[in-house]
Amino acid sequence: MKVASIQIPNSANAKNNLKAIEKGLALAAELKADLALFPECALTGFSARPDLSEELMQQAFGKALKLCRKYRVGAVIPTSIRQKSSFYNGSIVVGKDGEVIEVLCKRGLTPAEESFFSIPQKKKRVFSFQGFRFALIFCREIEDAKELLGQESIDAILWPGYWGWDDDWEWNNKEPWTRLLQEVANFCRCPIIQANFLGDNTIKNSDGSKLGGSVAVSEKGELVGRSRPNQATPLLMTLNRIA
Repeated sequence: MKVASIQIPNSANAKNNLKAIEKGLALAAELKADLALFPECALTGFSARPDLSEELMQQAFGKALKLCRKYRVGAVIPTSIRQKSSFYNGSIVVGKDGEVIEVLCKRGLTPAEESFFSIPQKKKRVFSFQGFRFALIFCREIEDAKELLGQESIDAILWPGYWGWDDDWEWNNKEPWTRLLQEVANFCRCPIIQANFLGDNTIKNSDGSKLGGSVAVSEKGELVGRSRPNQATPLLMTLNRIA
């Protein structure tokens, strides 16, 4: 099983995002990836926008499904999801045939997110794809991964994000995030694959430094791959069934 972590520009324009997602799926297909992972709210942008009606969102979802079918690549496409007056930070999971496998939503919202996203009642986090069991953990929820997943039997954690690492961040056992990822990987006994945003669209700190880039961590808590903020080439990870 090959998983491609795809970094795309951070945009609130769904049409532009669909173009970026198509480029990412094309790259994943070239690499013979089975599943493509995109950043948090990659399809609609990181917001609850009143102009995005349920109908418009369904149209965008439908186009995303057709792209997966076109390139014969499954995908985890995070997106804002609207149900009547409520918005959820979620993701559609799509098979290679363009069919929806699962819709999963984020529960561990930040204080800022709570002002525009709702917390879903559904707690499910694990889905199956080609015989592998994946857990979907959104952004800061990695801090609560052990509580969210408990004793679930999984083969890998997929971790879409809306932030990333400082420009000079390095894998170091004394660094808190390194220790956290090692702890989660060891607890769940599976790899962690992250997808963040790309290039100039990454988030900037007050000092001008950027946050972005993605990492892949083995089940032993070792860094096995990394994409820098400006890296458009997918981060590819091959998985063996662990759980």
